[in-house]
Amino acid sequence: MKNLIALLSLLLVIGGCASYSPEQLEAKASDKSDFDLCFDMVVPNPSQYSKQELMNREVNCSDPKIAEPVLEKRRKQIALGQALMAFGNSIKSNSPSITPSLNTLPNYSNNNTAKTGLIYFLSTNYVSGLNRICIYKNGGMTATHTMSGIGMCPMTKNF
Repeated sequence: MKNLIALLSLLLVIGGCASYSPEQLEAKASDKSDFDLCFDMVVPNPSQYSKQELMNREVNCSDPKIAEPVLEKRRKQIALGQALMAFGNSIKSNSPSITPSLNTLPNYSNNNTAKTGLIYFLSTNYVSGLNRICIYKNGGMTATHTMSGIGMCPMTKNF
């Protein structure tokens, strides 16, 4: 109970510190460059203080010297957001399956069919060009697996 009260008190203090007075918001807008003020206009819900500062300075955000760099920065921001969303989706899609597959079941028969190799555990991985290189270890032995694309390496692999 004490921990809960302490946590709620901390959140209240942090939440209270995060808000600015109108005078502080106006001062923040007046400290921004013309570029930053124009950039504020291309993001969702632009600040009324930034709008007012642009009107006070009589800045033309449509001027190609300002508009082109502002739009380029916004395109990069959107591309980064899309890449992060794709990365998050790739992590979600590689979540472990609840139903085991045929490859994960052991084979204790004595027939002469090919047997699965040793299980190696993911040690590290990196991206090389358009591929992901997965490095696995089993004791002192090392094995690598190259995957096309930027998918996630499986935690274990039979070699």
